Amino acid sequence: KKRNWMSCSCGNEGVLKCTKCKDFGASSRFGRYCSKECQIRCFERHKVLHKCLKRTDNGSTVAVALHELAICERLPPLTISNALSIYFFGCRNGFECDHSQADFDMLNILLDTLKTTIFPTLEKLFIVFSGFEMTAGDTTVTREKISIRYVQSSCQSLCSTLNFSNAVCVLLNPGLSGHMNDWEEAMNRLVELNVPTICTGYSHVGNRLTVDAVHDERILQTYFLANILVPTTKNPCAFISSHFAKNGFYYIFQGKQSGGAVGCSKEELLCATQVAFLQDLEYSSLHFEHNDRLSANCKKALQLIAAGQCPFPRNYSTKQLDQFIMNTRL
Repeated sequence: KKRNWMSCSCGNEGVLKCTKCKDFGASSRFGRYCSKECQIRCFERHKVLHKCLKRTDNGSTVAVALHELAICERLPPLTISNALSIYFFGCRNGFECDHSQADFDMLNILLDTLKTTIFPTLEKLFIVFSGFEMTAGDTTVTREKISIRYVQSSCQSLCSTLNFSNAVCVLLNPGLSGHMNDWEEAMNRLVELNVPTICTGYSHVGNRLTVDAVHDERILQTYFLANILVPTTKNPCAFISSHFAKNGFYYIFQGKQSGGAVGCSKEELLCATQVAFLQDLEYSSLHFEHNDRLSANCKKALQLIAAGQCPFPRNYSTKQLDQFIMNTRL
């Protein structure tokens, strides 16, 4: 049977929910079963995901996101040698990768998890860790079933050289509201090539997601016309420090929207981003930073925009707007 978000792995309506998945903070799409018998039959395989939900590394985030792709039946095919390629873009040494045994330890756990849960024939992982802040140059290290290529390169420079036919991309904190120029060419290519792409981003983690979470999916939908498979979702594997996480959420896109939609202009996109930025800053400055004055300043700016009296130039970037709203009393 064709599956949907709330169906069991056998395709029937998922009326039962795994309580542990809920306790770990996984999305409501996880751990659904049509009956107690089905839950018992699947649990040995499903409980492997619980181990991921206890971890906060990027490998666990990828395992969770690929489980989402399995639910909507959009997993990429394996190669003839039963290998899967995963390309990480936006990496930094010492943060997203260490160029050490720790990378292989994380990826071996990911390999075992994927083989147990969604790719029973999986034998190898081909990994690329890339980013213009990397210091490795271009080196490849292979150990048993894992091959890692470390590349000092931007996403858009590397995109034209990689084979995406059996691959998943992972964009680490692209921050499209402030870094469009760094990602635009690569985003267009990934959309055009129909590559399943997992994105993470910075956010406060509370009752409401903030920062990148209020921008990235909207920008992909309205400007790049990307087809969103999994909407912005709180990441149960987020590494949280003082209510803030650099991987606080994930979303997944693949290909382009159907139906002949027309994307917004850069000017329209910037105006919408300015409003979203102020709305987010009004909320986060009040609830997380306890800065009443800044929150009131954002609220006043939003009222002036709504009245057609924008208090700042409409070509301001989010960085310029941040400086303006911090240093100007409205």
